[in-house]
Amino acid sequence: MENTATPTATPVSVGIRYGLIVGIAGVILDLIFRMTGLGFKMPIVSLVLIAALWIVGMVMAHKEFKRNNTGFMTYKQGIVIGLMIGMLYGVLSGVFNYVYINFLDTNYVQSIRDYTEETLAKLNLPEEAMEKGLADFTQEKMGSALSIVKTIFGGVIGGLILSLIISAFTKHSRPEFE
Repeated sequence: MENTATPTATPVSVGIRYGLIVGIAGVILDLIFRMTGLGFKMPIVSLVLIAALWIVGMVMAHKEFKRNNTGFMTYKQGIVIGLMIGMLYGVLSGVFNYVYINFLDTNYVQSIRDYTEETLAKLNLPEEAMEKGLADFTQEKMGSALSIVKTIFGGVIGGLILSLIISAFTKHSRPEFE
């Protein structure tokens, strides 16, 4: 007789749970970076911390899924979990960014623009190059509803890339002849 135990957790349910956890933690981290000014003064640090948050969240989600499914998770299930985490992170981050720029700190885009202009001026770039570098730092571009869609898309792509890598290490498929 074949053992067809129904999984107690689905990839989607685990992905949603951990997507919300990673998304909320990411928004809190982003808020801290924005309030301290480190978000645009030290972008590498913020990028590394967000990436670490995603990686830890994804590994924990995979462990949770395997714990609830007799220790097994296929590569595909790991990718689905990662995509859900990326999508929810993108939704939460995009909405937060929109609200922050348009309602909480309406001078944020100008602060980024000023800091970037200062940094580019120290590099003695020609005026034309500086204007080109500053072209994307406008309230219309950064504070638009389209920026939410772009952030969601970026979250899905980031979730896909990370889940392709992480799932290769965390997968544990059922033996074929059980």
